[in-house]
Amino acid sequence: MFVSELYFFDYILVDDTEAYSRLMVHELYNQDKIDILFVGASHCNRSINYKIIEEKTGKKIFVACSVGQRPDGSLALIKEAINLYDIEEIYLRKR
Repeated sequence: MFVSELYFFDYILVDDTEAYSRLMVHELYNQDKIDILFVGASHCNRSINYKIIEEKTGKKIFVACSVGQRPDGSLALIKEAINLYDIEEIYLRKR
């Protein structure tokens, strides 16, 4: 009982409106085009220079990586992005 109450109050009392993952999902919905999608934990976000890839390939890249992103969250992002955009390539970085 205590654990469920703890999760409830965590959901109600924590202000995550400025959280990176929330902002990233908001940006996902506001793209004109996505050719290449990178999804996964934060290591993916810090290990590749995406600007160079965009310059060399001419393709639009979106990085949907966040700290501690779990595989189920990555799958949900991939499904949503596929529904919204005509994505050519998806790169998934697991933990």
